[in-house]
Amino acid sequence: MDSLIASILDWMGFAGRLTPKDANPLPEMLLAWAYWVKLEGSELKQQGKNAVGIARAGWRRGDVPGSGLFDMAQTWLSVGDDVRLELIENRGRRTRMLEEAGVTSAVCETFGKVYEAAGGNVAPAVLMPDVDDE
Repeated sequence: MDSLIASILDWMGFAGRLTPKDANPLPEMLLAWAYWVKLEGSELKQQGKNAVGIARAGWRRGDVPGSGLFDMAQTWLSVGDDVRLELIENRGRRTRMLEEAGVTSAVCETFGKVYEAAGGNVAPAVLMPDVDDE
């Protein structure tokens, strides 16, 4: 299994093995579903539901989670560490740098919600920006 896929699955809370039914999910699809788990997981757990299981069923069907999560995942995977760091430091508030980098206001708004729901842990470690302590 691709190490990026494994990292996203681990960050999502997926415990188990992918089966042939999982059909080699794309990183952006998995990351979008991972964001969905971060946003909805707590509420679903209170209802006795398994957010990761629901997400898995969704990606198996090829469903795209709503709320702009797929766009956010595509953006996160396509930008460099400088843009990722700008998103984190501003908690999704749109800045001139983000605008110039092509990050939409919708992605910024979605990022802010995920940032809050995930307690600032907005991606697996492999997808977090490297920060130099100079």
